[in-house]
Amino acid sequence: MKNHNISITDELKETDKKIASLIDKRSRLLSRISQIRQQKKTSLTDASLEKELWKVWKEEMKKSNQSIVRQLFTILNSLGYSRAEKGSSDKPFCLYPPNTAVNLNLPAPGSIAQSHYAAFLSMFDQNKLELENFILNDYIIELIKLANQCGASLSWSDSILTSQGNHSLGLDGQNLFINHSLFNFYLFLCLAIGDANRIKFNSSAQLKTVNLKHLQDFLPQLGARLSSIEPGSYSLPVRLESGAPLPKEISIPDQLDPEFVKALILAAPSFEEGLTIRCNFFNDKGFADLFSTMKNTGINLKVNDNSVEIHPSRPDLSQITIPADPVLSGFLLGMAGLSRGQTVLAGHWQRKSLASLEVLQVLEQCGIKTNISSDRISAKSAEPVTAGFFDLTDYSSIMPLAFSLCLSSSKAAQTEILMPTETIDYDIAVEILDQTGYDFEAHKRGMRVFSQKKKTKSDPWNSPDPYWTLGYCLLSFRNKGICLANPGKITSIWPGFWRIFTNLTGKREEINDHRGDINDKPAHRRIRT
Repeated sequence: MKNHNISITDELKETDKKIASLIDKRSRLLSRISQIRQQKKTSLTDASLEKELWKVWKEEMKKSNQSIVRQLFTILNSLGYSRAEKGSSDKPFCLYPPNTAVNLNLPAPGSIAQSHYAAFLSMFDQNKLELENFILNDYIIELIKLANQCGASLSWSDSILTSQGNHSLGLDGQNLFINHSLFNFYLFLCLAIGDANRIKFNSSAQLKTVNLKHLQDFLPQLGARLSSIEPGSYSLPVRLESGAPLPKEISIPDQLDPEFVKALILAAPSFEEGLTIRCNFFNDKGFADLFSTMKNTGINLKVNDNSVEIHPSRPDLSQITIPADPVLSGFLLGMAGLSRGQTVLAGHWQRKSLASLEVLQVLEQCGIKTNISSDRISAKSAEPVTAGFFDLTDYSSIMPLAFSLCLSSSKAAQTEILMPTETIDYDIAVEILDQTGYDFEAHKRGMRVFSQKKKTKSDPWNSPDPYWTLGYCLLSFRNKGICLANPGKITSIWPGFWRIFTNLTGKREEINDHRGDINDKPAHRRIRT
């Protein structure tokens, strides 16, 4: 019997609760089917099953916008496939940093962004070379494999990227699978539009949720057409057709992903007549590092406030130096302060980089003293933080580091943390506080955290992001024994981290495979359609 006393809002909430439960059940069922297929050494997806399921959706929702329905269908499928893709060998890992002072003296982790840029540019350097201090993570190893599939001669070992030179690149007719990195998709897409090519791009379930509609609308201005293979979809897999004459100048609409613009800038020196790109967000963080890397390799470009003029040229990477990654280094420097120890990182610290300045400011807020010289940076704790107030509103780009370090550094009975609240990072921070048993009050400008704690949840925490995995490690200095459900997620950005974390006092310990190693290879998770 229908309850007429229930409000429309309450009825909607009850409906959403049922829908969420059914989505979870559907994801589990689809994941189970995919795992069974994997065990039989067949592809993760079943094309015939997808067609049958789509017929059901199409019939049941025939009065709705079919394009939107198709996107929803694709996203829900991706939820199930993503569950099946998660590494079954990734075992929970409980975090017990040493009770003694951290004592680290090692090379600084190289810049992830500049390593990625240099790896791509090495495809065009015809000389033999070895590039050191590379963070060879899942994304960069994936790029190397894609490059070799297209005719490059690249290899890697530990933190060294090797190029044999004399590359003979050919993209026409390729079928490229993008497993981890959307930026890699952009890079090879932009490289392809410089010539006549027909290419198919496929991807993991995670990347199939990315909406490419704005990119599809824009590419005809560059003489290319990008069409989704699944009818009514604006996502991967896609087919690229290029070859029409490129314009000498192009204006970038604000709706496009800045990472695509970076990829276009990196590929433009390979275009026959180069390219001038006009854009409103060149002053944003990240572009300065990109332009610096390109200039250091001898690429001919002229940068203005809202445009960059790129001339045809080949890079020379023989003299390039990969600087320290400020954010990754920040986590290691922070550990010195939390343990009353010392961290020394050898490498070039970019003093004028905005990310570097932000990291140093956060370290200072947390009572950590740093010393920078021409070839290293060191950190040690100066004094305990008793103020209990941290303003992180301007540190959105390094929030996992800033939030975790500030919370772990505070000795106050009540800690006020100001940070943007309408963000995913804020939701993750609240989730972590709840997971680790902190008593807190959320408010419109951030949160108030109390030192008095409730019981920590026994279930391991499933980190949504590798940088938050690192943040969770910082929190373990105050909350020893908290556990991660997916420690292997860190390999996407920093494969060697677990070796460092399990050796913070300088005494070598044996490391289990699932914790990550500097020689870790990317997880071999593939989806074929």
